[in-house]
Amino acid sequence: MIREFRESDTGPLSQMILTTWEMDSYGEGLGIPTSEAYLQSCIRSSRFIRVLEDQGAAKGCVMARVGRNRIGLGAIADSVRFSRRIRGMDGIDGFVSDIRILNKTDKELKRECGIDFDGELVLLIVSEDSRGKGFGRMLFDSAIGYFREMDAHDILIFTDDDCGFGFYDSLGARRLAFRDVRLVNEDLRMMAYHYIVK
Repeated sequence: MIREFRESDTGPLSQMILTTWEMDSYGEGLGIPTSEAYLQSCIRSSRFIRVLEDQGAAKGCVMARVGRNRIGLGAIADSVRFSRRIRGMDGIDGFVSDIRILNKTDKELKRECGIDFDGELVLLIVSEDSRGKGFGRMLFDSAIGYFREMDAHDILIFTDDDCGFGFYDSLGARRLAFRDVRLVNEDLRMMAYHYIVK
């Protein structure tokens, strides 16, 4: 069942983010707080949020927005750096540095695409144990319904090679730009996709 986001979804969704992007690699105790900060930034950037629930548990989420301005990841870096909960913890500077790199790269990729996007798929995530069951497609389709309702046609999707980016290829999205970046704990290929809502 696809439903509205509830505050109680924060824990399971943060755990999915932690697992997908290995947020605990920044340092002991940083995994959940940095994952929660990333999740909160996505929530603030979104106007449409839906959670996929299976057998009473949140198993995935999609977030989307319509409009040409993007809040971006820069706000995460600042809010995390000054959070009382994790300020001064070993590894936090690496996380903040990586978020700034990701934000800058997203902006460069969007510029390189040369399209005046009118919508963005902010986040699409499915728990590891629920992949391959069609849940990602169900969440994506719910976002497409939102884009249609809002009359948005040119959708921007940022992704990277830590994600199942082939999923977007299979849906007919076109990769328009990519860039390789060096982060604290890994090399990452970041990509910008264009999906046309018909």
